Amino acid sequence: MCGTGWCLFELSLQSAIIVVGKQFVNAVVEMGVLWLLRLYKKWSVCKKVLQFGFSTIFVATFPRTIVCYAEHHHKNQARC
Repeated sequence: MCGTGWCLFELSLQSAIIVVGKQFVNAVVEMGVLWLLRLYKKWSVCKKVLQFGFSTIFVATFPRTIVCYAEHHHKNQARC
């Protein structure tokens, strides 16, 4: 079935392909995961900046909101 010595050569070649292929796949996966983590951290920072901006705007307008709500609530209670 195998010629003289060809079985060992084919086995060695297949083993080398598997080892090199596995290293290549692991390197690609590792780089991909690192890239995705970096992208997620950047997105997370942007999200936090937006949340801080909305919180700042809300805190700046919050006292007026309470006054408007109290006036509206008082007017509606007087009608009941």
